[in-house]
Amino acid sequence: LDFNNEPVGVIIRRHLFDLLGRSYGRNFIENRNAGDVMQYVKSFSPEANIFSVSEAITEEMKSSLIKYFLLKDRARGFCGIFSTKDMLIYLSRVVNKDVALARILQARIVKDHDYYKGEGCEILGCSRMAKDVGGDFYNIKEYKKGQWFLSIADVSGKGFSASLVTAIMGALSHNYDFSKGMLKFTRLVNKYISRTFDG
Repeated sequence: LDFNNEPVGVIIRRHLFDLLGRSYGRNFIENRNAGDVMQYVKSFSPEANIFSVSEAITEEMKSSLIKYFLLKDRARGFCGIFSTKDMLIYLSRVVNKDVALARILQARIVKDHDYYKGEGCEILGCSRMAKDVGGDFYNIKEYKKGQWFLSIADVSGKGFSASLVTAIMGALSHNYDFSKGMLKFTRLVNKYISRTFDG
């Protein structure tokens, strides 16, 4: 704490024990104040948006060393400590939840199995993503009695960006009236994707 009792830094136990284990380490500690072994650290409000905090400590999170930060309440008083390790664990959990949700959504667009039976034909579609989400896409649609639209696509890339394109393809092909022909559909898809992804 500084002279106004506002937290300004931390003493890291590992560093303190390393110092105490050295020759004359105890004498050094006895003749110094806490400020001599303290590290000044950034502080944040516990009410701050977690993603803005992670942006503010991006450089520290790139380091293999664990860095520490203070949490201060509205009165600038101490209310906690967190580390880059804590932040990485939290962000990892957020990403895992997002991936699980994306997997569920993509499974609704590109089903693991899809079966149709029409006059004189049976159609079975199947897809297994290499990762949790990806760019594999197929669609089966009877747009007029006895007339079917079948598509198979592999979006370039992997993961979330490819799964976004499959979601777009799913929406466009689900809502398009294929009796208007493939040329209009192809132009619609090209126009939308090039405008959305800026080439």
